[in-house]
Amino acid sequence: MPPFDPEFDDCAWNEGWTRIPVMQVVPGRYDGFDVTTWQMTTADICGRQVRLSPPLDIRGLVTSDGTLWMSDVPQERLMMWNNA
Repeated sequence: MPPFDPEFDDCAWNEGWTRIPVMQVVPGRYDGFDVTTWQMTTADICGRQVRLSPPLDIRGLVTSDGTLWMSDVPQERLMMWNNA
């Protein structure tokens, strides 16, 4: 495994993230967390405005106090792709 690179830009634009299948958790309550869902038609992805057609189904993990802890919005998907 290569050493940690603090200069690595995981927000670098590429098209790879648009072609990977995503298996999403079914919305509901899981061990004190809620999985919510919504759709996005536009997104700011690393400073770039992108129109999403068809709309993209998004999942969010919400803590018991109502805080959105994590989600799979397009920028997150791009950054996960770049880090994988």
